[in-house]
Amino acid sequence: MMRFDMNKRYFIRIFPLIVLFAGSCTVGPKFKAPVVETPPRYMGAAGTAATDLYWWQLFDDTTLTRLIATAIENNRNVEIAFSRVEQARLTLKETRAGLWPSVSYGVTGQYGTESFIGLKSDKPVETYIIKPSISWELDLFGKIRRMSEADRAQLLATDRAAQGVLVSLVAEVASTYFSYLQYEYAGETARQTSISREATYALQQQSYAIGSIDELQLRQGEAAYATAAAANAQYERASEQALHALSLLLGQNPSQVVGKHTPLVDLRIPAEVPAGLPSDLLARRPDMVEAYYQVMAANAQIGVAQAMRFPSIALTGNGGVFSEEFKKLFDHNAWMWSAAGGITGPVFNFGANKRRVQIMREKHREAIMNYEQCFLQALREVEDALTAVRTYRTQLESMLTLVTAAEKADRLSQQQYAAGQISYLDVLETQRTLFDAQSDYAETLSATMSSYATLYKALGGGIMSPEESAEKSAATQ
Repeated sequence: MMRFDMNKRYFIRIFPLIVLFAGSCTVGPKFKAPVVETPPRYMGAAGTAATDLYWWQLFDDTTLTRLIATAIENNRNVEIAFSRVEQARLTLKETRAGLWPSVSYGVTGQYGTESFIGLKSDKPVETYIIKPSISWELDLFGKIRRMSEADRAQLLATDRAAQGVLVSLVAEVASTYFSYLQYEYAGETARQTSISREATYALQQQSYAIGSIDELQLRQGEAAYATAAAANAQYERASEQALHALSLLLGQNPSQVVGKHTPLVDLRIPAEVPAGLPSDLLARRPDMVEAYYQVMAANAQIGVAQAMRFPSIALTGNGGVFSEEFKKLFDHNAWMWSAAGGITGPVFNFGANKRRVQIMREKHREAIMNYEQCFLQALREVEDALTAVRTYRTQLESMLTLVTAAEKADRLSQQQYAAGQISYLDVLETQRTLFDAQSDYAETLSATMSSYATLYKALGGGIMSPEESAEKSAATQ
C-alpha cells in the first residue's frame, strides 16, 4: 500500500511536467507572410481611399437596394458558402479536441460455462464488469497543434470565400438588373416604333390601292414595320430572360422580383469612383485574403507531415469493478485499475514520410504562387474596370448627342416629306438611325451602370453598412 502511495505521489509530481513538455515542442517551419510587389498607383485612377459603403445606393434606386437585400437574404449560393464556413468551424473544434484526453466506458454482463478470461468452468458462472477508461495521445511534436493551425487558416479562408460570394452576388444582381432595364427600355422603344410604323404601313396600303404610291414605297414601309416588330419580340425575350436570371439570384419566383421601379434613363449615374491604392487589394479583396490563409494552411501542413516522422506517445488508464455476483459488484474488493503508456513510431517505410513532407512543401509553394497570381489578376480586373468606367462615361455622352441629333433629324425628315422635298426612303433612313441610336444608347447606359458594379467587385468593397464602416475606421485609429 505504501508503494502504491509513493508511485501515486510520484505520478502527481511529474504529470505537470509531462503536460508542459507536451506543449513545448512543435516541429515545422514558422509562417512567413507572402510578399508581392505592388505598384504605387493604378494607371486609370488617383490613389484616394476606396469606399466600403453600400455602393449600389449611389444609383438612388430603392428597387435595386431591395433586390440586393433580398438576394443576400435568400440566395442559395450564399447559404451554401456560409454553411461551408460553419463546417470549417466545426472541423477546427473537432481537431482541437484531440489535444485533450478522451474518456470512454464499457459495461459487460456474461453468463455461461466460459469465464471472461476464456477459461472453461464446470458450471455456469456470472460475470459483471463496469470499466471506464481514459486515453491521451501526447502532442509532443505538435502534430495536432499544426493540424489545428491548418484548420484555423482554412476556416478563415472559407470565411473570406463566403464574403467573395457576397461581393460577386451583389455585383451580379446589379448588372442583371441594369440589363433588364435596358431590354425594357429598348423594348418599349421598339414597341412604340412598331405601332407607329404599323399605322404608317396601313396608310401606305390605302395609298397604294388608289395608286398614290408605287409598290416599292409600299414594300419599304412593310419592311420597316416588320423590322420594328421583330426587334420588339427580341427585346421582350431578352427582358423576360433577364427577369428569370434575377429570380434565380434572389431565390424567388419571377413574378415576385422587380415590381414598380425607376426607368433606366432616370437612374443617377454615380460620380467618379475613388479606387484607392493597389496595396489596399491585399486586405480588401476576399479572394486575396482567402489565398493568404491558404498559404498559412499549407505551411501548417508541412509541420503535420514532419510530426508524423516522429514517435507517438499515448497514455491509457483503466478502472472499474469486476464481480462474479451482481450483488457484490460494488464491494471494495471488486474495484480494479491499471495504467499504461505506449510509444509507436516509423522505422522504415521506403521514404514515404519524407516524400509526404516534400509534397506538403510543394503544395505550400503552389499556394504562394497562387497568391501572387491572384494579386496580378486583381490588378488587371481593377485596371480593366477603371478603363471601362472612364470610357463608358465618355461614350455615353457621345451616344446622348447622337440620340438628340437623330431625334431632330427625324422631325425634320417628317416635315420635309410632308412638303414633298424628300422621298419616303429618306424618312425611313432617319427613322432607322433614330431607332438604332436609342437602342445603342440604352445598351451603353446599362453598360455604364454595370461598369461601376464590376469596379466595386474588383476593388473587393461594397458589402459594409455605414455603421460598419465607421466601426472599422475607429478600430484602425
